Parts: sequence; structure tokens; C-alpha cells
Amino acid sequence: MSQLSKVSTVSSPMHQQVGRVAVKWFPGARTPDDASEWQRIIDAIIGYGFVDLVQQADGWRVTLATAGTPDSVPGQSSPVKDMRAEVIAALKAAGKPVV
Repeated sequence: MSQLSKVSTVSSPMHQQVGRVAVKWFPGARTPDDASEWQRIIDAIIGYGFVDLVQQADGWRVTLATAGTPDSVPGQSSPVKDMRAEVIAALKAAGKPVV
């Protein structure tokens, strides 16, 4: 099993990686109580990648959502896909406050 395919946990108030997608919450001190549910939804949509969520007055804005491949060839960049629309749609369908 490669290092990137292992499930890891980063314990930082701003950066949460419980699955294969690194989710950053801004500001970090205000993550939602159900952040683990958000993580599960995002993991199911992206698989592997990065998501940034910025708190707004009436919810969270997805400012970055990218999907890539964990097993890229050293020295070559892996293809990255913008997944903002898909993440927003999935979070809204789950009833999450996304703006």
C-alpha cells in the first residue's frame, strides 16, 4: 500500500484529513459539528484531492475542490480536475449550508 493511499488523520483546527481528501476550513476554529459527515460526502465525490471551505454569513463557500490521482509518476504532474460544481451539488443535496 502506498503512503498516499493510507487513511490518515491530521489534527489541526484548520486542516482536517480523515479520508483521502484534505479538507481545509477557514477559519479553522469554526468547523461545523458534523464535519466528519462533510468529509464522507466529499470523499465519495472526489476520491482523492483537496477542498477549501470558507465560512460566509449564511453558510460555507467551496473555494477549491480538486481531484487528482494519488499514484502519480515521480517527476510528472498528475492530472487535476476542478470538482467545485460536483462538491457543491453533493453538499447541497445532503442539506449542508453551502453558498
